[in-house]
Amino acid sequence: MHTKKIKEILSRAKREISSLDAEILLEMATGISREKLFSNPEKTLSDKVSENFFNLVEKRKNTPLAYLSQKKEFFTREFFVNKNVLIPRPETEILVEEVIKDFTGGSILEVGTGSGVISTTLKLEIPNLGIAASDISGKALRVAKKNAKNLEAEVVFFKSNLLSFFRPTLSFASFLSFATSPVAFLFNLVRNRKMEYNFEIIVANLPYVISREITGQIKEEPKIALDGGLDGFDLYRRLFKEIAGNLKKLNTKKIFCEIDPRQKNILSMEVEKYFPGAKVKFTKDLSGKIRVAKIFL
Repeated sequence: MHTKKIKEILSRAKREISSLDAEILLEMATGISREKLFSNPEKTLSDKVSENFFNLVEKRKNTPLAYLSQKKEFFTREFFVNKNVLIPRPETEILVEEVIKDFTGGSILEVGTGSGVISTTLKLEIPNLGIAASDISGKALRVAKKNAKNLEAEVVFFKSNLLSFFRPTLSFASFLSFATSPVAFLFNLVRNRKMEYNFEIIVANLPYVISREITGQIKEEPKIALDGGLDGFDLYRRLFKEIAGNLKKLNTKKIFCEIDPRQKNILSMEVEKYFPGAKVKFTKDLSGKIRVAKIFL
């Protein structure tokens, strides 16, 4: 390989991938900050470093950058990600902002936590918050727990298929057996032996991509975290049905969801079906498209 100088290596790479991606990958390959790389464009790199860099460039053509770097910024904080979780999107920050804006006290349940960025961020932004988060994927939960630990956020994580953890026959001891500490929060969450919870708010960013639209590089992300069925709303229908069936015991007053802008009418109809009389407010993202639905029960 003849190309060894930093400026030459970057110039070659930028013909194949974006300039920003090339710079980030070179930073990964060399262990040198982008600032230092830019200040030494004539610096010559070893054959091994150059080879590692161009291997990353080749991988980047089909693999999201966040999976290569294993990190993604969210709400100004750095989170760990891998192929077991969906890569956090900027739009999801709007969901978090809306929850913070409307939070008046109590505990929160996040359904489908994935990498844990929502629950971890909410806990860090609202220090006195009691929050629990579930996911159907054990691998995703390991990522979520790692992020909460790295950022010193006290979040209770447990495995559950939507609200499958909530069953009349489920003993509290059994609930504790698959939930992580702090145990004190779990005990405070439950009022009595009838398993009445105090989740004033339920937050969900469930898979809402229409099945046929899972194409291109997005296919590299877990299908279980993307596929929302024929109209993208399958998981939310199930969640609404399960919440409605356990509403009195859940003590939920508000539901916050991230959705596809095209699902506004579908959501409104499903809310009317399962929560008659509930009010729905929508929030737009930076591009002016509806992204968050707030349901007041």
